[in-house]
Amino acid sequence: SGDTSEEGQAGSDDEDSLEDEFESYEPFRPSTPLRSLFNYWYDVLFWWYDYYFDEEQYHKGQLKKTKETVVSVRNQIEKLKEDLARDYGPFSAFQPLQGKCYERKMQGYIWSVCPFEKVEQKEADGKKRSFLLGKFNGWKRRNSSESLEAWSLENSLAIGYTGGQWCTGKSRQAEAVMKCGEANKVIEALESSQCFYTVVLETPAACTEEELSRAREELSIKQKEIESLPDSHRTEL
Repeated sequence: SGDTSEEGQAGSDDEDSLEDEFESYEPFRPSTPLRSLFNYWYDVLFWWYDYYFDEEQYHKGQLKKTKETVVSVRNQIEKLKEDLARDYGPFSAFQPLQGKCYERKMQGYIWSVCPFEKVEQKEADGKKRSFLLGKFNGWKRRNSSESLEAWSLENSLAIGYTGGQWCTGKSRQAEAVMKCGEANKVIEALESSQCFYTVVLETPAACTEEELSRAREELSIKQKEIESLPDSHRTEL
């Protein structure tokens, strides 16, 4: 038992010495110049790392934006080429109608005319179904045999539309007849024959020089009539 006591005492002394050695241990600390050099290269390394990857992401983003811009510009150029090649009627008088659409509610439908694109017929009863009546297919001149007598539009210019939705064995077709007027608006629309639709579009672009001269004269007469009225009546007008 004496031996056991001595062995225990020896073990306890070893543990105490290890604890004292551990508490007195100091980790390696480089001298001030070496520490500064280490910190410097550490900062350089991480700065380069951040810079490289940030720059890479930045240039990738810029490249993507540049590609998108190039595609957009190409699409715009192609559209401009199509627009320039399109026939806008005599002296390109109807070019202001390009890209515009005009609507009017009649006979339970909303008739939509985009002169150089398409003609549509939309249900106005809440169902909101629409029917493509035709896509732009160039100009035509309506002769007297095709005229709508009630409107006296013999020999009027019209835009033809083909390739509309299917209708009793054939595709729908339409025409937009141009009529001189003071504003761009749809004034009439109907199914003039089975699966063929006629829309009358009133526009200043359809006015002849004679019609414009007549309109100027009428405007001048009305202006003189207004000027001859007393000031109180002018205010009411």
